[in-house]
Amino acid sequence: MTEKSFRTGRPLVSIVMSVYNGLPYMTAALESLVGQTYTNLEFVIVDDGSTDGSREVLRAYAVRDERFRLIEQPNAGLTKALIRGVSESRGTYVARMDADDISVPHRIERQVEALEADPSAVGAFGRYERITADGAVVRISPPILFPHLLPWYQTFRNLIGHGPMMFRRQAYERAGGYDAEFRFGQDYDLWSRLIKLGRIIVLDEVLYKFRIGHASISTQYSSDQQNYGTIVNQRVYHELTGHKIDALWARKLRHFWGGNDKIPFEAKDAVQLNRFLVTAFRAYSASVGAERDCRVQLQTTVARQWIRWASRSAHSTDVVASLKYLLLALRWQPWLPFEIASTRVQRFRTRRQMD
Repeated sequence: MTEKSFRTGRPLVSIVMSVYNGLPYMTAALESLVGQTYTNLEFVIVDDGSTDGSREVLRAYAVRDERFRLIEQPNAGLTKALIRGVSESRGTYVARMDADDISVPHRIERQVEALEADPSAVGAFGRYERITADGAVVRISPPILFPHLLPWYQTFRNLIGHGPMMFRRQAYERAGGYDAEFRFGQDYDLWSRLIKLGRIIVLDEVLYKFRIGHASISTQYSSDQQNYGTIVNQRVYHELTGHKIDALWARKLRHFWGGNDKIPFEAKDAVQLNRFLVTAFRAYSASVGAERDCRVQLQTTVARQWIRWASRSAHSTDVVASLKYLLLALRWQPWLPFEIASTRVQRFRTRRQMD
């Protein structure tokens, strides 16, 4: 990949970070940016009224490395800080980064390669590790089944992390940018508009480390994030199907797809929930002109979710719910439960033979 010197032109990539009292994890985040294998970039850091010494640390980085551009302002909140950071950045591509997370060394390089290879794509993101406060890996985000169906998944929940994302500035501007009214869930709102303009590339490798288990926005304001996310769910479902859905059912649908929501659905909700899914399936298939293979993949995604819920209910000894969910899975994809059962039997036999 050819890179222009930072000193001879605009950086191709702007990494935008908002910081509000980012210590003690901010330094590790900054070092992960400095250590990127791709170097034609700038770091636009908005100090959003920090009072813990973060501003002084950021000033020191700005003195040592000319790629750092520090913007200092009174506390305005994450969304407004990001709006300012993106507006003052210069890159063709904008990469997000949170002050308590870590980007792996080749993160930016991989995302630039992907976007340069597909001019029609509007963004790119990879998988991530969830790490504890001391850096221990808790789990890795699972691969996305049928990545080209990302717009379908995004109807019900946000699979695109905020920090791991890189997007084209031009697409960001066409989409209207971050909405200042979204104090939380601003990423999901933006992605729901951005994805209408082009493909968002899913990179099947870990490029980011997301820190959990401390006083992050995700931890402190999870309820607010869910409420703002529900607004997006309702809007996107209505735009797709032409049918309005109330907040309670939007949250139950998000829970069905594995979203972190405190409003679960119950067995008595299954039939109505499935009706919402059927409506969305028909509308999505029509909107993208889905061919048979794509329709089968869509049906498979829904059937797999019903099977997961059937399995969970069986483990909790709720046999009635398990059977109801299994029957719904059969309606979506008659062969899938038997294929999964056959695979599990084969795995069991293999383990027995190894023992």
